[in-house]
Amino acid sequence: MPGRGGLLIQRLLVVVAMAALGWLAVTVGISGIARAGNPELAIWWSPKDSRALSNLADKMLVENQSPATLARAAALSKSAIVADPTNVVAIRILGFAQPEAKQAPYFAYANTLSKRDLATQLWLIEHQVGKGDARGALVHYDAALRTSEYAPAILFPILSSATADPELAPEIAKALAKKPDWAIPFLYEAVNSAPSPDRLVAIFETVKKSGTVLPAQLSAVLTARTLRDYRFDLLRRAYFVGGGRDTAIGRGVSNGDFSREPQSLPFDWAFTADEKIFAGRSASDTDANQFRMTVQASDGVAGEAVRQLILLTPGQYRLSAQAGNVPPASAARIIWRVACVDKQETPIDDIVVSAGTSNIAASFAVPQKGCSAQWLTLRISSQTDSEDINAWFDTVRITPLRAKEGTPPA
Repeated sequence: MPGRGGLLIQRLLVVVAMAALGWLAVTVGISGIARAGNPELAIWWSPKDSRALSNLADKMLVENQSPATLARAAALSKSAIVADPTNVVAIRILGFAQPEAKQAPYFAYANTLSKRDLATQLWLIEHQVGKGDARGALVHYDAALRTSEYAPAILFPILSSATADPELAPEIAKALAKKPDWAIPFLYEAVNSAPSPDRLVAIFETVKKSGTVLPAQLSAVLTARTLRDYRFDLLRRAYFVGGGRDTAIGRGVSNGDFSREPQSLPFDWAFTADEKIFAGRSASDTDANQFRMTVQASDGVAGEAVRQLILLTPGQYRLSAQAGNVPPASAARIIWRVACVDKQETPIDDIVVSAGTSNIAASFAVPQKGCSAQWLTLRISSQTDSEDINAWFDTVRITPLRAKEGTPPA
């Protein structure tokens, strides 16, 4: 601990504003500049320079932690304290030099003098953890993260791992809810590395309730994390953390009228846009204020034009939509596909859109097991040398069927 603490201490570079006449001014100037980078030189010029003495002691412990070195560092720290009783680095080093049972008062005193010494805060964190005091440890986490630019690289991974603990996670959430300036940077770390997606989402919910404004990108990454972990049961909660307000989200098709630009993916349309397949919103031919989805594809291509995630419970459903400019089967095949996405994509049903169709209607069944989420996709396979496809779709709906209207689910 002492060695690591020493390595993490930010070296203070003292800049002399103006050179003054006389030997005293030269001595103080050279001593001040050399304190951090070359404390030996500073002590040569000013043997009682408290900061130089403690910096030299700190440097010695970084390079060698033998008993002899520790004793020499303690002696230098005592001299530094004589020159300046408020020298936190010297007090902390003197604490390291004590037997373990006698160290606590030194670090407690150093903490009362300043919260800015990272090594002191790291010792106090470890001390509180050893006592089983999570709240006490988090107080020092907060102090370190507020005052040291080096603390996040050290403490964020540890704190992120700690979110898996059922007792620590709520305390971490409370600390973040107080809106420290390190809260958002830490959430960016945790959203990718926290072991438990359940507790991660709960922490985000606590932070959201505190009034913290979460960046849209951070909320999107939280949603992506739940998808990555196949935790579809957490997706709606992640949606609300991101500011979503549609209480029916995922229970059916979102934005089926294409009345607005897609938002809150994956619960909205994700359009494909490349040189071979393009899907997007376009105004109706008859009313510029009405929109629909246009799907264009060149000849000899096969792929997905659009997709949206839905969270249907087991049972019977009907897919309906309006369509136009659908090509004949000799030119292309267009299907609406519903597929389960638990760990792998397993099609439930392919609904073929026939040429000349203006109203699509077909039923499908969500099975009882292994299908907690589904992709609704529109897929195109066009023939080589066929004319380019330029179809459109509108009013896409998925509605549950009553038991008497369909067959029992698979």
